[in-house]
Amino acid sequence: MAAKRPVVPDRLVVPKRLVVPRSFRGGKPDPLLELDAVKAYRPRSMVAQHKGLTVVFAILALALVAYFIKSIRASRPPPPAPPPSVYIDVVPPK
Repeated sequence: MAAKRPVVPDRLVVPKRLVVPRSFRGGKPDPLLELDAVKAYRPRSMVAQHKGLTVVFAILALALVAYFIKSIRASRPPPPAPPPSVYIDVVPPK
């Protein structure tokens, strides 16, 4: 019985020949390529990096605002002013 070859995962397979642009090998660059083909690196914003947390905190903030507005609108009206503690007799006009 012949020995089986071990199965190699695709990530471990090394290409036989790397494709390198001519400009790296000392040749002229391809005229069809744009000169600005490589964009300047810009790191991802904090919102883009933590999108899940941003959504959670946005929902939490909206819930707190809604609760605050609801508590203000549902509060009882202030009690009426208490009657004066001293009785004032009305003076009849002369």
